[in-house]
Amino acid sequence: VRSIYLHGCYTGTRNAFRAWKHLFPKTVLRAGFDGMAPGWNRPVMQSYIKNVLLNEKKLVAAADLATLKRTLGQIGSARDVGCSVETCAGFWVNSRGEAMNIGERERRCPASFFSSFHVSSGSAYKQSHGALLKSYLNYVQLGEGFTEVPADTKSSPLRTLYTTLRAYEDCDEEFAENGLPSPGSLLMLIFNRDVRKNFQLYFANDLASLRAAGISVGDLNSADRRAWYDAAIRIGNASADSAQSEAVQKIAARVASGMFNLVIEPTTGCPPLNWHETRASRSLLAPPSPKCFGTL
Repeated sequence: VRSIYLHGCYTGTRNAFRAWKHLFPKTVLRAGFDGMAPGWNRPVMQSYIKNVLLNEKKLVAAADLATLKRTLGQIGSARDVGCSVETCAGFWVNSRGEAMNIGERERRCPASFFSSFHVSSGSAYKQSHGALLKSYLNYVQLGEGFTEVPADTKSSPLRTLYTTLRAYEDCDEEFAENGLPSPGSLLMLIFNRDVRKNFQLYFANDLASLRAAGISVGDLNSADRRAWYDAAIRIGNASADSAQSEAVQKIAARVASGMFNLVIEPTTGCPPLNWHETRASRSLLAPPSPKCFGTL
């Protein structure tokens, strides 16, 4: 395999390219997207693939980052789709003009990147990061200042923060200690509305059993995340209610834990990837990981 052309969102982050390089170490060019990718059937996407293929030799021959940036920048369709490329020389660039020698490990996780999320003044770069984190905290917390997750999953502050963190995902072991969410849990928050729909599909029988036992589940179709939290508390209390049968208590514990770990406080690695996609049939949903149903 000489070259790899990846179509899909975030297939061209430095971390993703490193994984593909490990699988195919002899590739001289890896191309993908370090943000959202356009639909495969769009003309601009087809033009991008054609033009990058035609310019592959020039991209690979780039002797330094500046040359690689200039070469990619001259491919008009590449600028239009937001792509990124990596060469066998260890150079990574994207169509926004960001570039890095990926062999320089110390530049991957700069302290300035993490500190920029915790300031309210300074450069526009720092202010934008601080605003993104503040916006995220408003979406996450359920008290005063609560903000429901936006219906638009493509251009919200949550999506911008997700794209920013994915660009530095090879530093993810440092995210938590610097007060930043993991990209996985953030993705579940971005698609929280679809996750709720899937939750009701997957747990339809359990929810019906709880309602039949007289437990107040509420109308989850129209509820926001805060209302789901209130419902999870009620259901969790039922799991310890001696007036309920042991079978109902177990169902209540399972449902309440799932509501917290899948919807209210999305847990990294808890749900399978397809839980952020709306499914028409419950049978198409893979089961969540057992860790979603731990002790309340």
